This record gives sequence, structure tokens and C-alpha cells, in this order.
Amino acid sequence: MTQKITKKPDRIKFFNEVREVLVNDFGAIGTHEDEYRVEYRMNTKAGPLDITIHKRDINEGKSPCTIFTRFDYALKGEELVGASVPSGKWNHHFETGTPPNLALNNIVYHFSRLMPTSLDVFMDETSLVPQAVLEGALEERNQRELRRLVDPPYMGQDGFGRTQAIDWLISHCEERFIYLYDSNANISQQLRDDSGRDVAYAFVHHWLDAYLDCPPDYRKKHPLLRTPDSSLQQTG
Repeated sequence: MTQKITKKPDRIKFFNEVREVLVNDFGAIGTHEDEYRVEYRMNTKAGPLDITIHKRDINEGKSPCTIFTRFDYALKGEELVGASVPSGKWNHHFETGTPPNLALNNIVYHFSRLMPTSLDVFMDETSLVPQAVLEGALEERNQRELRRLVDPPYMGQDGFGRTQAIDWLISHCEERFIYLYDSNANISQQLRDDSGRDVAYAFVHHWLDAYLDCPPDYRKKHPLLRTPDSSLQQTG
């Protein structure tokens, strides 16, 4: 007989399996957890995706799990997986009694469609290294201008220094290049062409200008979907 998700221990087990799949298989980053819900954010071919799973389903004997998600870019989400417009919602409901293996397989199938190009694939197909492009762009700026990489003194101990800022910008450029590569066929082709390096430098200079205008505000507006290689945490 096929096991059903009906009893509380089964619901708890399924809930934990869903969390493991989101984090280990799809790179979702935990952003919040309390007694009522857990929240994640992950990168996709359609841009950032917010994920919320309510714990009340476990405690109140309702459906074993409902995954609420919302794309930052609703039109891209609609194009990729049929997300709702203009809300960007793309939710997944599982009724009580759903076989756990079937429910988990459905999650893996649907979320696999979202997976973005890897950084290694991007670099291989474009011959571009985002870190090298950023470092080249920084070399073209004067040192007085680059003083603004460092957060103002009023940011206190949580403010970013130069090394932190560069680490953050490297990860930011990697994520934005991959998103452009996945979501815009025209830009994707330009990045693969002989002029791809010039196109990449133009984008990085544009992002750098916006960052230098007010680093804390820029980081808040463009939160990373993963921690920089230096394992530094975001602020702002």
C-alpha cells in the first residue's frame, strides 16, 4: 500500500525533506524562520524567487505542505513556468493523503525547470570571467572615486570595507550576468560574440556607477542570492 501523508510525523518528515531539497538541490538561501513559517530566496532563469512554507500545515493537520513562491519579475516567471501576472505567484499545493514520494518528485520536477546556468557554464560559453571584468573596471577608475566603495563611518561596525565591497560586487556581477544570459537571448548572443568583453565591461561600469552612488542602498535594492566567497554577511 502506498504511504500517505496523513499523520503528524509523516507531515513533519515531508516538511523537512522539502527543506533539504530546496537548499541542497536548488541552492535556496534561508532568509527568515519563526514559529509560523520558513522563508527562502533562490536564483532562477527568470530571476530571484521568494519561497514561503507555513508551519501551520504540520501542526493543524491540513495539507502536508504548501509552497508559496513569487517571482520578482512576473513576466519572466510567466514565460518560464506560467506564473501569475502581475503578482508573480507560482504556488504548489499538496492535499492530505498525497503520497510523499509523488509530492517530492513533483517538487523536484517543477523546480528543476527553474535552475539557472552555472557560473562554470557561463564562463565556458562566453569566455568571460565576471571577477576579471570587475577588477578591470575598477582599474579604470581613479582612487578618489573608489573611496566610495567603503561605507560611510555612520554605518558603524556593520559597514562594508573595501575588501568586503569587492567580494560583494564579484558575487553581484556573477549573478547579474547569469540572469542576463538566461533571460535575454539578444544579450546572451552579444556576450558570446567577439565583442562580448566590451559588452560585459559596459554592464559592469553601469552597475559600479550605481553602487558607488550609495553602496548600502544599492546592496539593499539588489540582495545577493548567495553569500560571497569570503563568507561575509550582507548588511543594509
